[in-house]
Amino acid sequence: MLSSFGFRCTDQELLSVNPLRLLLNRGVGETLNEAAKFLRTLFSTAYDVMKKWTEYLFCQKLYFMTFLQAYNRKNPFGDIEFVESLFLHGLQKLKEADIQGIQEVYIDAPNLENFYYVSIYNLGSLFKLNLDSFTRLRCLRLSNTVVTDKWLHDLSHKFPFLEHLELCHCSMSERINISSAQLMILEFSTYFDLKEVNIDAPNLLSFDYCGDHRAIISFLTSSDHLVFNAMPAHESRHGYYSLREFIQNIKPQKVLASLSLSVYHSNGIEQNCLSIQQVSSIPPSIKCLELNFCTRNEALYFHYMDWLLSCCCPKTISFVFQYECGLKPFTVFMYELLMDRKKQELFDYFGDTKRWWHDLKIVKVTYSFNVDESVDFKTTLNALLLPLADPESVSFSLEL
Repeated sequence: MLSSFGFRCTDQELLSVNPLRLLLNRGVGETLNEAAKFLRTLFSTAYDVMKKWTEYLFCQKLYFMTFLQAYNRKNPFGDIEFVESLFLHGLQKLKEADIQGIQEVYIDAPNLENFYYVSIYNLGSLFKLNLDSFTRLRCLRLSNTVVTDKWLHDLSHKFPFLEHLELCHCSMSERINISSAQLMILEFSTYFDLKEVNIDAPNLLSFDYCGDHRAIISFLTSSDHLVFNAMPAHESRHGYYSLREFIQNIKPQKVLASLSLSVYHSNGIEQNCLSIQQVSSIPPSIKCLELNFCTRNEALYFHYMDWLLSCCCPKTISFVFQYECGLKPFTVFMYELLMDRKKQELFDYFGDTKRWWHDLKIVKVTYSFNVDESVDFKTTLNALLLPLADPESVSFSLEL
């Protein structure tokens, strides 16, 4: 008989529950070895119980598994204890595993399809992760790990069925090469300095990039239906933040038609706005420019807008409202400007200098929320409640 988290199950009842979600927060003694034979889903967070599972676990029928690292609750003020190693064998039916905070992991699961791993910092030694048995893997998500050039080079050979790859804050070299015939979804985020990202994935449908704004991103092959979302990160130590240069460093140029560019307000952006490097030619065209933040200094609105629209020529500008970040008044400012309601201010700032967006013929406004058409734009926006669990948005579609 197994007792856990307030309910009791016989072995026969365990067999009838599929999947059984078992939350182990206290010791379960010698029944672990018997219970393991019937588990379909395992979820464990407690240190002492997790340690028992790593000693006893041999789950021939296990389909889903989650191990989240935790300290020893019996001595919370003493030295933190960690489960250092996880060695599991004979998991022929395991389809999905989520391992977080364990230093050394070996799982024998040849039919595993989804694997998520997060290492833990400051353990004093490197992690060890063996993925050699995962020959049928379709989705691989790694966070806070070290990814070598050789591992990336062998990616297609090791995981011939891989469709979804996520590398989150992983330590990598300055030049990244990713090649995979089956890869359809690629998510990439890093705080490390990066110079090049080269992608050879003929079936790639979605690429999310969050990283160094100075990186050159090249698609050797990709699907004609690619959706490309980018959030170039900027640090003040890197100097001037040129969105235009980031966009121009994306190759080939046809990919820009699928690019949605997210821009957030970072430290030093005001100085950027006052140091605009004007170029007479029309900037590169992209699919969408998405704003979540902006400067709170209304005196810089013209500078900020000029900086943004000198970097790219978006088909759509989307303002996403989730937190109170000074975006509402700037959105109203942009609306009135694009609707040609600030002619005098426009002349005072630009004089006789022309910008590409001065010749807009159509500006269409769409909302993700219900609006009263009898109420003006500013009142509608100010009535929007923040913060929101699900962010709302206002979009301007631009046509020259």
